[in-house]
Order: sequence, then C-alpha cells, then structure tokens
Amino acid sequence: MKIGMVQFRTIEGNLEKTTQKVMERMREAKKQGVRILCFPEMALSGYTLNPDGLLLKEQDHYLEQIRILAEQSGMTVLIGGIERAGDTYYIAQYVIDKQIRSYRKMHPGEKEGKAYRAGMKPGLFEASGLRFGILLCYDSRFPELAQMLALMGADLIFVPTASPNLAERRIAMWKKYLVARAYDNRVTVAATNLLFDKQGGGMIGYDKSGEILFEHQGEEERMLVFEPDGRCFDNSSMTKRDFLAEKREMLAKKTELAGIDALWFRLLTEGAGKGE
Repeated sequence: MKIGMVQFRTIEGNLEKTTQKVMERMREAKKQGVRILCFPEMALSGYTLNPDGLLLKEQDHYLEQIRILAEQSGMTVLIGGIERAGDTYYIAQYVIDKQIRSYRKMHPGEKEGKAYRAGMKPGLFEASGLRFGILLCYDSRFPELAQMLALMGADLIFVPTASPNLAERRIAMWKKYLVARAYDNRVTVAATNLLFDKQGGGMIGYDKSGEILFEHQGEEERMLVFEPDGRCFDNSSMTKRDFLAEKREMLAKKTELAGIDALWFRLLTEGAGKGE
C-alpha cells in the first residue's frame, strides 16, 4: 500500500485557497495510487496561537469538501487543523475518508498550552487495512506514548509537525529520537513538517528496524510516496528481536504496575484506541 507525505505551505487567512491546494495534492496522490495521504500539523488552519479569531464553521465547510473528494478517491487524508468543543480549543489532526475523525494533541507545547487544551486519548485509527497512530509534533518526544500506540496495535506512526526551525535542524532533531520510536517499537514512523514563510519543512521516515525510508530537507512544497515496511521479526538476534512482543509479555505478567505502566493499562481498558 502506498503512503503519501506532503510538505505543505498554508495560504494564511484563506481557507478556500488552502483547501484548493490540498485537493490538488489529493488528485496528484490518487494518480500515484496513494491510499493514505498525510499533511503537516495545522496545515489547513495555519499555525496560530490565537484560535479565537478563526472561523471554525468555515473550516468545517472545507473539511467536508476534503471528505467528499477523499471518499470519491478511495483515500484517507490526515490533515492538521483546530477543533473546538464549546469554549475549548484543541490542536487536532483530522482523519478523513467516508467520515471525519480526529486526534487531539495530548502534549501541546509551552506556548500552545495557553491557547489549547491537551487531548486525553491516544490517536489510533484504521484505514485500508492499516492500523496507525498519530503523534503531533511535541507528542513524539514522549516514548511512552509511542509505545502505547504500538501496544494497541499500530503498525505505522505518523508524526505531523509544525516547527519553524530550518528543515535541516528539524531533521537533525528527529534523528535523535524518531529512530528510537521506530526501532524500539518495531513500527514504521513517518514525519512531515509545515512550511512557514522562510523556514520550516523537512520530512523523514524510518522502517521497523530503524533504517531510513526517506529524507527530504528542501524548502519547497513536495510529496513523497513510500510503502510501509512489512518485514517480520524473530528472536534470532538483537537486530530482529521483537521488543514490543516481549514488553507485552512482561506487562501481562505484572499485576501491580506503577507510573506510566498503570496509565497504559488504564487507557487500554477504557478503550482509548478509538481516538477523538
């Protein structure tokens, strides 16, 4: 199955033109046989720390346009925006095909936390027979959350990001820890970053053994297409051992867990994999 990752620049303050660009990428992806297409964090809304001024009803209209094209194309689209519940705002990654689902960012950054509330459920979804998780930007710094998604059955973890750093700096940071998320959990990891006026951008992917699948440091808009690594692992060597299976066995044997282990079990038993 083909996955598309998009390095994207929002047209600030113009949801209509931004949506037109999104749909152009969707049509291009369909021609290449892409089944799941991932845009960066806040790609639809544009990155902002002031969500009150956004016309979220207008955003809903354009999300529906994307949904109609996604359904017609037999495609699932992941795109970042802002979600509102009453007077509360969340940074969200929408998962769009026949329906519109969303994952609310669980770890907003320090400045983001003043404008957005943290989500409470891990983002686990399924489309085209693939079970995948979502970590939004700062979420990916927490290894426990990636491991939780893997324990819940994710085969691939998307990392949509909105960071104004230079692309080469963003990739250098990713190389410090995303490789561990892939290698330790035996999952494919794919990340893409939003383009800002002068900085931002960068894409990278790792297979289940921690080897680089793709890397892009340019500052132009671009789509990369890859196929998730489907190799199997056995226990014949450290390079092939399935650490996740061994972790699952260890957790199953424990009845009294402290700290994050207890959180994993609570979230799993409460059906946290449905996402928001």
